[in-house]
Amino acid sequence: MANNNRRIAKNSLFMSFRMVVVLLISLFTTREILRVLGVTDYGIYNVVGGFVSLFSFFNTALSNGIQRFYNYELGRGTPERMRAVYSAALLIQSVMAVVVVIFVECVGTWYIGSKLVSPPDRVYAAGWVFQCAVASIVLVMLRSPYVAAVYAHEKFGFYAGVSVLDVLLKLLAVIALPMLAGDRLVSYGILMMSIEAVNIILYAVYAKKHFSSELKLVRIGLRDTFRSMLGFTGWNLVGSLSVVMREQGVNVVMNLFHGPVVNAARGVAAQVNAGLESFASNLVIPARPQVIQNYASGNLDRSLKLTYAISKVSCTFLIMLSIPLLANMDFVLTLWLGENVPAYTNIFTAIIISTSVINILMGATATLVHASGEMKNYQLWGGMIKMLSVPISYWLFCLGMPPSCGLIAVFVFNLLGYVYGLFVIRGIMAFSIRVYARKVIVPISIVSMVGLLSVGFIHLILPPTDWIRVVVDSFISIVSVGVSFYIFGLDAVERGQISVMIKEKLKRRFR
Repeated sequence: MANNNRRIAKNSLFMSFRMVVVLLISLFTTREILRVLGVTDYGIYNVVGGFVSLFSFFNTALSNGIQRFYNYELGRGTPERMRAVYSAALLIQSVMAVVVVIFVECVGTWYIGSKLVSPPDRVYAAGWVFQCAVASIVLVMLRSPYVAAVYAHEKFGFYAGVSVLDVLLKLLAVIALPMLAGDRLVSYGILMMSIEAVNIILYAVYAKKHFSSELKLVRIGLRDTFRSMLGFTGWNLVGSLSVVMREQGVNVVMNLFHGPVVNAARGVAAQVNAGLESFASNLVIPARPQVIQNYASGNLDRSLKLTYAISKVSCTFLIMLSIPLLANMDFVLTLWLGENVPAYTNIFTAIIISTSVINILMGATATLVHASGEMKNYQLWGGMIKMLSVPISYWLFCLGMPPSCGLIAVFVFNLLGYVYGLFVIRGIMAFSIRVYARKVIVPISIVSMVGLLSVGFIHLILPPTDWIRVVVDSFISIVSVGVSFYIFGLDAVERGQISVMIKEKLKRRFR
């Protein structure tokens, strides 16, 4: 267990380093692409790419299923079953890629031609962006079996390296964009598609080299594995669809009522949130393989303890980073984007970050459901609850409500879906909601309150937002959230383990 914990910690460091680099580069890239493309073209890119992402739930569902089966069979120690998983995964992803292309091409052509709100002279460029986005989804789908193998073997150092290379290539693409002839929006779509091609080549070569004994095409056990994976994926599709409807469905509705400028604002807000949420997710992702593998080997107690721990730590980390940002939102956005800050960006960012707190908690507990394989109720009814965000947003906009109401609806129904999911997990395994609330919800609530009150007090005594207050707010948030998490977020055993670890480190350092 000590070795497993150290491996999770090491992988978390890899992922954190990756996220620091990715965040810094992505923030600069977003600023530059907004400047190079302009608000209208950037909004078109977001809404067209978002429309295509409506259908990425196929890949999300299949990828989660592939990763679950890889981790489960690795936990059981059955290499021959892993070969069957790989064979079934390639077959399923190839078939679904063809289905997605046919369906998306039919619906997307109609949407761009009749429903997309954009200047008439930009419809041609939107069509090119659409085709590039479709090709990118296909490449991502075919990459999934190799990514699943990397995750199952916890090779997060390689994953971090590819992620850094990905954002560097995207930055180079933005820098090169003004030098290219032709329409910039079209060129940008082609460059993004090319980067996805590079990613799949890297993953396929690495996985084939390091896991060659497992990544072989076989027929033995293929039929049963294929059937099991399809059953798991079928219900997972419902959950993935709800995520897409929650995120991108509202994006399309917002475009219908408020135009591409509002989509640009949501795109910027989503970029800020993606950086923060990815930091927190870095603490969840490395633990997922062990949660599933321990469940597969019959060690439910270890799976539950890991779930509680990663829920607390990841959510606290997100809160620590979010508080100073929310307190100085206008200053940070102006510093980042200059005069190009789209309207509504500040309020959109605040709502989306609040939703991310629920996403982080839900992502940690969902791993338990994936480990069990009991997906039906969790995905069916939980997914239906989340998908209510789209019709409710449409109804609110018909009543003349502002764009922010759409994102508030997303938050509310996401919260309801999360609560429902806890009751489903209780019915699947020996999971106590009361224990979960005591070990996770209560500590996070206390830590959040301490952080908000501490930074709020600073705002009463410091002058209006400037660099000094940003730095002070960040310091106060780190100290207050960190100290309160140590006191209220950790139990006696966890505090004792941390104290022992620190003492051992100090002894070795000063020996």
